[in-house]
Amino acid sequence: MVDLEQVRAADARRTAAMVAGDLAALAELIADDCRYVHSTGVNDTKAGYLASIASGSLAYTWIRTAEHVFLPAGDAVLVQHEMRAELVLDGVPKPYRSRAVAVWRTGDDGLRLAYFQATGLPDVTGVG
Repeated sequence: MVDLEQVRAADARRTAAMVAGDLAALAELIADDCRYVHSTGVNDTKAGYLASIASGSLAYTWIRTAEHVFLPAGDAVLVQHEMRAELVLDGVPKPYRSRAVAVWRTGDDGLRLAYFQATGLPDVTGVG
C-alpha cells in the first residue's frame, strides 16, 4: 500500500524540480521505465524527457497544480490534477493548461513516477 502523503510530497518535489531544472532530483523521482506522454501526444522515455530539459529545449518558468484526486491502486497511486504553467519550448514562452494523470508506484527502488500523461485544455487565457 502506498502512503498518500508520501505521494503528495513526491509529486510536489517533482513539480519543484521541473521548475528548477533539477535533473538529479527528477532522475531520482522518475522510474527508469517511466513513460511520459506530453499534451502534444509525444510519447517520451525518462531519458528523452530528461534530455529535453538538459538541452534547454524544454523549460518551465512556473507551474501550479490544483484539483488533486488521489486514487490508490495496490502498489500504485494515480494522481489526477489540473496543471497551469508557462513552458519555454525551444526558446519560446508558451502558456499551458492541462488535465494530467501521474502514476506513482512503490517498488524495490522506492516511490517513483511510473507514468505521466497530460491532455491539453484549449482555454489558456488568464493563465496564472
